[in-house]
Amino acid sequence: MKELSRGTIPETLNSGRSIRARFGESSFLRIDRELPFLCVYCQPDRIDEGTRALVTNEASYLQVGRADSATDLVAEVVSALEPSFGAFLVLKVKAYEGVAFQIKSGKDTQLQQLGVRLAEFLRQVCPDPVEILDTKPGLKVPPEALCLELHVPTFYQSDEGVAYPLVLRNFRRRFTRATRKLFHHFILNFTPLKPASFHTLGPRAIVKSVWEVDAALEEVSRSFSFLLQVTPTNIEQSWRAFKRDHYKVEPEFVYRPFPVEPTLLKRALFNIPIEKVEDASLHHIFQEKQRQIELKIAMAERRRTRDFLHGSLSLYGGVSPELRQQAEELLDFLPHYCPEVETGHLTAEEFARMAQDEIAYYQKQYDGFQPRVIVRDDLESAVLCDRGNLLIGARASVAKVRAAPLIHHEIGTHLVTYYNGKAQKLKQLSLGLADFLELQEGLAVLSEFLSGPLSRQRMQMLALRVVAVDMMVSGAGFVETFAELRSRCKISLRTIYELVVRVYRGGGFTKDAVYLRGLVALLKELGRGMELEPLFVGKIARHHVPLVKELQHRRILEPAPLKPRILSLPEAKERLAVIQQGVSITDLCRFA
Repeated sequence: MKELSRGTIPETLNSGRSIRARFGESSFLRIDRELPFLCVYCQPDRIDEGTRALVTNEASYLQVGRADSATDLVAEVVSALEPSFGAFLVLKVKAYEGVAFQIKSGKDTQLQQLGVRLAEFLRQVCPDPVEILDTKPGLKVPPEALCLELHVPTFYQSDEGVAYPLVLRNFRRRFTRATRKLFHHFILNFTPLKPASFHTLGPRAIVKSVWEVDAALEEVSRSFSFLLQVTPTNIEQSWRAFKRDHYKVEPEFVYRPFPVEPTLLKRALFNIPIEKVEDASLHHIFQEKQRQIELKIAMAERRRTRDFLHGSLSLYGGVSPELRQQAEELLDFLPHYCPEVETGHLTAEEFARMAQDEIAYYQKQYDGFQPRVIVRDDLESAVLCDRGNLLIGARASVAKVRAAPLIHHEIGTHLVTYYNGKAQKLKQLSLGLADFLELQEGLAVLSEFLSGPLSRQRMQMLALRVVAVDMMVSGAGFVETFAELRSRCKISLRTIYELVVRVYRGGGFTKDAVYLRGLVALLKELGRGMELEPLFVGKIARHHVPLVKELQHRRILEPAPLKPRILSLPEAKERLAVIQQGVSITDLCRFA
């Protein structure tokens, strides 16, 4: 951390450089870029950890040991920046031991109006009452600047001023949302600037420690393949034994050895200093990811135990009564409305060649799109994406009617989102933000539908997966679930077997319920006006959409280089237009 002397701020800012520096022992100034506002925190004569941390999420803030030492530094900042904007706002933030927020605006009409808006923004994110006082703020600022003082009730820290980390973390994000909305309102009404969103006012410059945390999480995540760890290697042999036993004896599965010591991996994971990341949005992303990786390590470590199922429920969720009902309705509906077409099959090698042609199409959009297509003996008939590659089981036999939809599912969704994420500096977008799978699989199945009608068997499989997961979680055994699914649909016994294996592998894997759940949720969101293309920016969950937009506004994320081929096809556009009018899962089956 470099130290600057007073009097150098105007020269530094006027040269277009940012400032992240100390002035003496107790003053710290961060100015990300030229902005017409400054958040000021003055340290009281006691510990005040939480309030001090509130301002560090801003793109422009000053922390000082005493209020009187802030005067000269604020004056330097104002003199450097106010002429460029014609106005400048200083917001002083102070701890307050009462139960309500207090806003000191003085008697100036403009400041009182700004105080009213700040109160409005605070009420949007916090349940605490807000009071507006006509008392003059206690910070001296140059006459060309406006100043508000905000007193914050300190529920986020103890009486001794020690922060409650979880409470502070949650409040800090909400507090920043309110202050950025204030600055956005000020800029729109007092300066010639017209920023598109309050998110654009967040910091753009990211310190080195953020990228170090990002890289460390990636290293731990890539040290093992969770999907391969929970995929049996003896599906063919176990099927033969199951068939020989007349489908009455639960099969035994063999798994790959875990390649690393779980304890050491967890130690490396929790040695990553996420708590040092000041940016609230990035801290939230990293902390979610850390918890998800820890859960996957624990699950891989506890294969064949009940703990594996508990972890799976935490990671992927279970089956709600509403989802089970939708699955049942779909199974009842399909024989009457959904067509079934059989046009022969492609071998693993033939499907691999088709996949290579599709990859060549995307490489014309972006030369960083470099997945490998690998045919593997140990995957039996599975087709899946793992760490940016397409893996095809050597025994895979893909129905020709399923080939194009499967291409759009695996390459047009899973690989496109992986490489769009990989194009970003933030590595988590390719690894997958926490809980990304539901939206990811919803997008993948929707891409199948946009390419043409979903076959009856495909829709049945989505519904049967939900039924199987629900039965497994409820305590039904492998043989019982196999028999139930066998009685429900005219699908080959081998196909039903592989479906049940997917659900019972590891000790109980609830992942397969997310396909139908994700598709249903996505149909609802599209009917409410959600745009589809921005969801392909990387591997994200629905609740990350606002956060991703914020990072895009802050220019931390760049535009995605790849656009799914499916979104450019005329027929797909027509189908999407219908979906955006609002459709149910059974409505998809009516499309010819």
